[in-house]
Amino acid sequence: MKRSLNIVIPMKPPTESKQRLKGTLENEQRYQLAMTLFEQTLSFFKAHFCHLPVLVVTSSDLVASLATRYGAKVLFEQHSDGLNSALQKATQWSLTQGFKSQLILPADIASLKVDELTHLLSCDSSSPSVAIAVAKDKGTNALLCTPPDVIPFRFGFESSKAHQLEALTRSLDCHLFDFPFLGQDVDIAPDLRFLTAPLHHLAAISQVSSNLEGERHANLNAR
Repeated sequence: MKRSLNIVIPMKPPTESKQRLKGTLENEQRYQLAMTLFEQTLSFFKAHFCHLPVLVVTSSDLVASLATRYGAKVLFEQHSDGLNSALQKATQWSLTQGFKSQLILPADIASLKVDELTHLLSCDSSSPSVAIAVAKDKGTNALLCTPPDVIPFRFGFESSKAHQLEALTRSLDCHLFDFPFLGQDVDIAPDLRFLTAPLHHLAAISQVSSNLEGERHANLNAR
């Protein structure tokens, strides 16, 4: 029996995230920012799309622990071979679980909006198709594929164009969206003004992270 839609959120270890902000933020601030945006994404889907399953693909124990707290499934990578490779593994998982569609969404959107996601998901159909939310730099900030492996992934420089080309080459229905909020991820210094909370309010994530690390070590010691 085919299941409907699986949401896939790829997430790097927070220590490796937001490298393009090195000249603007200290290491701890970048770590906090990455984890805060990730938790914001998990919280958004739990609050507004709780009927949809979420799969987080990561090589970080901390990220995996936080994901499970929000009820997400975790596909754990022993080592990362890059984003496209991680998404290929997630797609295979979606297919094995019987999902007919898959939505890939990064964990660094400044502010997610229900109406934009609802509009995007309305493109989910029974026929092979692709829907792309274009990022401000022409990257891909959301990719809805029916079936999950309908096109190969081309995440990278101006990937929305590459994904559109893959769809058109296969004569697929392809929808492009320029959403004002979904198009705004946080990669470089000017993006920080779109955050819903000032940076100094992100310090709370440090305590959450410490607690999660403590729990992980306690669990390991109990084995």
